[in-house]
Amino acid sequence: MTEQMSKASRSKKRPAVPARSGKPGPERAIAEALFSPKDKKPYYFNGKPLLNLQELVDYLVAFTGEEGLWVASWLEYLGDREVAERIRENPIDFKHIVRERYDELKAVVESAPTPT
Repeated sequence: MTEQMSKASRSKKRPAVPARSGKPGPERAIAEALFSPKDKKPYYFNGKPLLNLQELVDYLVAFTGEEGLWVASWLEYLGDREVAERIRENPIDFKHIVRERYDELKAVVESAPTPT
């Protein structure tokens, strides 16, 4: 049953919310909060401070299933309540959820116009 739930959570894709005329959309705000956190404390993993979503993804291979709920709390602290809730619902699948969210938000960051 856990495997079925895991597969079901993987198949749930949420479309990215496009930015509205001149105003960043909610996905853009979350992407900024996770890729460039302002005034937020890092997540410490084996003594190494992970400062943002990119660094978290870079170290995911070293995580065990034990850290899923801690990661969820940190991501919520940074501003992503939605992904934190998804991890809490299925903590065994937290690496996949984090990587999926990373890919989703990275696309938002890369498609954003650069300031002039």
